[in-house]
Amino acid sequence: MTWTEHRRQELTQRLAALFKVPQVRFVFLPSVAAAPIKYFPEPALIERDLREFAPDPFVFSPWRDGKPDAAIDVVIVTGVGDDCSPALWRIREQVGPQAIIALWLWDNHWAWPQNLRSIMAADLIFVSHGSPDHTGYLRTPVALLAGHIAACSAQWARAQAGELGDIVQRAERQHKALINYVDYGFAWSERTRILKSYAADLADADVFLMPPDDRSRYFSLSPMERFAEWCRYKATIVIPIRDDLSTRVFDALLAGLIPIVPHSITDLDRIIPAGDQERLGIVRIDSLELPTAAVAVREALRRFEQQGTEGIMARFHYALDRHMLVNRVTEMLFHVWQLGTGARSIRYRAERGLYAD
Repeated sequence: MTWTEHRRQELTQRLAALFKVPQVRFVFLPSVAAAPIKYFPEPALIERDLREFAPDPFVFSPWRDGKPDAAIDVVIVTGVGDDCSPALWRIREQVGPQAIIALWLWDNHWAWPQNLRSIMAADLIFVSHGSPDHTGYLRTPVALLAGHIAACSAQWARAQAGELGDIVQRAERQHKALINYVDYGFAWSERTRILKSYAADLADADVFLMPPDDRSRYFSLSPMERFAEWCRYKATIVIPIRDDLSTRVFDALLAGLIPIVPHSITDLDRIIPAGDQERLGIVRIDSLELPTAAVAVREALRRFEQQGTEGIMARFHYALDRHMLVNRVTEMLFHVWQLGTGARSIRYRAERGLYAD
């Protein structure tokens, strides 16, 4: 038996073993790399969402003081461009060899060396960006490419829905677009050029840029203060790094804004059908250059006014019901269930690596 066949059979057997008991215990662990900016909600809020919405037979089990409360069957960890492998190996020592470790890569559109090191310590890989240009390098005989799980609105928990809904409905909004980004400078020079052109000459927008080593302008705010900032505007432009569908599309919808999204971000069409895009007022553009962006902002502001409060709340509920962190975790658990129950199978081809069929 070849090593790749052994690995395929091993994963198949371990996944099947999960569903020979009435309950499958899982835990969700946000990447430690995101901890300094406090990107994710408080652990108690995440726990509340996952306990409430976990699909049968999955049961959320907390992780206290760096260790599991009980025996864990599935661990889901986010990776945000960092090398997760040391953390994943420590987790594997804690949960034992039979537990399934799933890594959700938020930044598979870049950070290739870090991501490759990370996946060697995982069993299942979920990618946020589904284009072949962003996934081809992840095809290995080690970790199973289990599915495309898009970005989402993850700064706020669904448990905060009532408070968020009050803010989004009652907010006083400027007749402008919000453009709030980290400026990575020479690392993504073309993106920086676009951002600086907007800051200089895009009259219908407020542009706020942060250096990568100091994000305090935004992340020093409380979660509700951040949400209130979004709600002071009517539209936003999504400016990708490498044609990636980012969290800000869903953050904007949650806050009632109209996103302006380049056609080059093809993942949007996989996640939000064309009919829903039209109903929500989403504006698609062929170029991010200033003249095109200026026209798009005016169109987004027009659509916002046309749709009014009904449009604001439609966008809010669309994101809240379908595109929060708890929705994405549930999707990953569904993939695990399919693989464990035989609804999908694990295959291997040299040109595709391990993949789910």
